[in-house]
Amino acid sequence: MAELNQEVRPEEDAPSFDEQVKAGLDILRGMLETLDGKVSIVGFKREMRSKGVREVEKVVTRIKFHDFDEDDDEMRPLLPDVNFRCYRRDRSFYSKEKFQELENKISEDAKETSEDVAVDEDIQETSPSRRKVNRQEEAYLVGYVYNELADIYSSDFGSESDPISFDVHNMRPGSEYENVDVLAVHWISESIVESVTVEVKLEFTSRLVQQANNYRRFSHRVWIAVPIEGKLNEAASFLRQTNLALYEYVVELGIGILACRKGQGDKYTVQAVHWPSLNHPSRLEFDQFIGRHIDTFRDARCLRVWGIDTRFSN
Repeated sequence: MAELNQEVRPEEDAPSFDEQVKAGLDILRGMLETLDGKVSIVGFKREMRSKGVREVEKVVTRIKFHDFDEDDDEMRPLLPDVNFRCYRRDRSFYSKEKFQELENKISEDAKETSEDVAVDEDIQETSPSRRKVNRQEEAYLVGYVYNELADIYSSDFGSESDPISFDVHNMRPGSEYENVDVLAVHWISESIVESVTVEVKLEFTSRLVQQANNYRRFSHRVWIAVPIEGKLNEAASFLRQTNLALYEYVVELGIGILACRKGQGDKYTVQAVHWPSLNHPSRLEFDQFIGRHIDTFRDARCLRVWGIDTRFSN
């Protein structure tokens, strides 16, 4: 592995940022080989610090957001070798092979969940077949949104082993305008945690936005997730052309937008188009929301941060 000189060096002789990225990539390659293709970001940071990398956070951010499948003139000279690839999901980096295994598992889990929804509706409802197909596809899409939220809100705070996002679309603990599809927690610090909610629909409609807007009553951040056609980097244009007034209304409300594009093998790629603003829900609405999902938030271990004693939430 590459190791930076740990002796005290004059400031002008300190390693450049590119040199630190190069060292970080070499360290990451060695860890991926040693740890069977999966390296936690926390462990990677710890290893870089032990090897004398100074700007650890900046190096991790550079690697996190690099697309190793795209040709990059700036990054290419820094890579350990021309065939090196690594991918990020949630709190870890993966080799290409392990990442493909993870993506396949996400797809299989999403399909299994959607099939469970279809069975439930067959038993409990006499809805038209089209509605069943839509509910099944929504449930399938939820699986991808759930994983993307875990990726977006991964944090150095909270416990590394505790879940960040939760698929709750089957719980239905409240009214139609209280039943979120996905929720997450964002550990901003050890004492600040935000609640995040998402409404998932197959079409960009006023009903989707109306439901998401209602979530602002009890959630710190709110997203909508909706499929788009065309390229992901043109998702905003697609939604504006679909309904300009509705798109501008979503942005004005401060609701985030997750664009979902179906690709090969019916797998979705999910990408943020617009980021949500911070809401300030009333304590009553917030506490009622927490109460509807008390077991979920207990699993996330954030009740005490919000001043909710777990002794009184069983």
